[in-house]
Amino acid sequence: CVGFIGCHILRKFINKNEGLYKTGIISMLGIIIHNIPEGIATYILSSIDLKLGILLAIAIILHNIPEGIGISIPIYHSTKNKKKAFIYTAVSGFSEPVGAILAMLILYKYINNGNNMSNEIDSAEQDRAASEQSKEGSEWERTEKTNNKFAHQQFLKKKIWKY
Repeated sequence: CVGFIGCHILRKFINKNEGLYKTGIISMLGIIIHNIPEGIATYILSSIDLKLGILLAIAIILHNIPEGIGISIPIYHSTKNKKKAFIYTAVSGFSEPVGAILAMLILYKYINNGNNMSNEIDSAEQDRAASEQSKEGSEWERTEKTNNKFAHQQFLKKKIWKY
């Protein structure tokens, strides 16, 4: 519905002979709408797990290369103006940080509460791991006392598979 309305609004501002230019503009608007949720997702994931957030950002960067080409080629070929093609492509690219900023402003208090909750979960997880370690220590002592190679190997396998 938004695309349909957008096309009719653009038709009033762009001559019918400029079909390639209109294609570039519509592509730019569509990619702006597409990039805002990507920025939101990147912000949320980065605030939860920075490593995954960085991986997602790298994937999105690679994904944005053909998007930029899809905007710049029609704009450049219709206007023969590299600067205009670059500006339109940059505008669509800047919509992603705008999405991240919107997410930060709107969702910060909810994500922050979630991080506090994850800290509580982390401390509970550490307590559980400490109690398991004390159990494993006694299990290790038993395997050492019996000098049973098989039991020792089983202990090591169980320890490795936890991680």
